[in-house]
Amino acid sequence: AYTKLGNLKVTKTIAGDNINLDEAARKNIQFTVTGPFNFEETFTYNDIYQSGGEKVFDNIPVGEYTVTETAPDDAGLYKKVSTTCTVTDGKITVVAGTQSVVGYTNTYARKVGSLKIIKKLDGEIPVFTEEQKQAMTFTVKNSSGAVYGSVTYKDFADGASYTFENVPTGTYTVEETI
Repeated sequence: AYTKLGNLKVTKTIAGDNINLDEAARKNIQFTVTGPFNFEETFTYNDIYQSGGEKVFDNIPVGEYTVTETAPDDAGLYKKVSTTCTVTDGKITVVAGTQSVVGYTNTYARKVGSLKIIKKLDGEIPVFTEEQKQAMTFTVKNSSGAVYGSVTYKDFADGASYTFENVPTGTYTVEETI
C-alpha cells in the first residue's frame, strides 16, 4: 500500500541565565514521538544537543503525531521554572512533502543557597578596634576565581559569623586578609 510521506522536526531550547546543562542533565530530558502505524520513537535532549539542536524524522507516514517531553524539575545546579511548546498538547499533523516542526523550551534558573563564614579565635581573644575589624576582609570566590562577594569582620553578627544569602550553587573558596 502506498503511504504519503512527510517530515517532522523536533527542536529544543534551554533558556535562562548562563544555563549549561551537563550531559547527565541533558540525558534526563526525554522525548517520545507517537503517530500512525504504531510509530513510536524515544530520544533525549542530549541526542538533540549533539545533532545541532534538532531531531528530524524524514519520510514518515502523514498523519497526527504527538511529541511529549518528560523533564525533571531538578537538573543538577539548576531547577526548571517553566516548559512551553509551540503546539497544543504536543500534537501536530505531518503533511505530505512538508516538514512539520514541534519546539519545546524549558526555562531554568540556577539553584541558590546560603554561604556562612564563621570566624573562630583560639587562645587569649583580643578586643579588636573598629579599624582592626574593618581591616579583616573575607573574600568569597567562585570556582573560576571570580569574586562573588567580600565582607569585613566588622559586618559579622556578634563577631562570630556572616551569611551570604541567595548564593548560586557551586564551589567557593573564602580568603581571609588581615
